[in-house]
Amino acid sequence: MNKTPHHATISNTSNRDTKSYILTAVQTPPPTPAGTTPRKPQPDFTAVLLTLVRLPAQATDIVVTINVPHVPGEYDPEGVDLPAQKLGPLVEEAVAIRQRILESFEVKDWSLFG
Repeated sequence: MNKTPHHATISNTSNRDTKSYILTAVQTPPPTPAGTTPRKPQPDFTAVLLTLVRLPAQATDIVVTINVPHVPGEYDPEGVDLPAQKLGPLVEEAVAIRQRILESFEVKDWSLFG
């Protein structure tokens, strides 16, 4: 996996004491072996949005991963340059989903960590 230079620390709006760390990475698929045909279209790459939610009082972390495959014909290659922070509509939608997750993240049963 190739890490892009986008990483940050953010606070969760539902619990200001909880910190989250985010990383955006790019996974490129291995080449298709000679003489074989993939059963479905292979993505050019998959953007991976990783979020680590720290729960220090429980001595644990929660990881949220959002995978965004970019299949030829389903996105505009000119509109995406992840290292330059040009995300394109698919990754922008995933970032919005991640934000909604962080805004609504709430532990309802702390005994799960007990």
